[in-house]
Amino acid sequence: MNLKEGWNLVSFFYVEADDMTTATVLAPIQDKLLQIKNLTQSYDPSLPSFLNTLSTMAPGSGYWLKVEAAGTWTVGTVADSMLSRAIVKDQPDHSPEEKAGPAGGEATVYPNLGATVLAQVSIQGKPVAKGGVVGAFVGSELMGLQGVVLDNEISYVTLNVNLNGPESVS
Repeated sequence: MNLKEGWNLVSFFYVEADDMTTATVLAPIQDKLLQIKNLTQSYDPSLPSFLNTLSTMAPGSGYWLKVEAAGTWTVGTVADSMLSRAIVKDQPDHSPEEKAGPAGGEATVYPNLGATVLAQVSIQGKPVAKGGVVGAFVGSELMGLQGVVLDNEISYVTLNVNLNGPESVS
């Protein structure tokens, strides 16, 4: 793929490498890479690994890729099959072993304004339990949804929020 400096919209429609982990796929451009993200996940090489939510590149998907210099990126071979999209499912059980979080289904995505939010998350001053989920809302409209990660007894979230313009998010 030919990349220009700044943001590039790249398609993995029929592209597949032997190892589709994000770090491996991005290794050839690691020195130029600033960030890559899709609608719900992101990877930034300057962040601690536990804050990066994009761990595997999926054939059939598209990504926004930001590089600091133009160049060529060789990913893999053309594949005959594509992987299916993952579906997020909310669980009503709030036990530490079950995924729990805001109800509301799939996040609404507006292509106009996207932001990656990095946050430390707590409930009454305590870390969120394993499997917790954070949602970003404009009014009652779900604009982003992501699972919480724990590191050294502190919970964090890396959340892509997509807005329709300047809006107040909670």
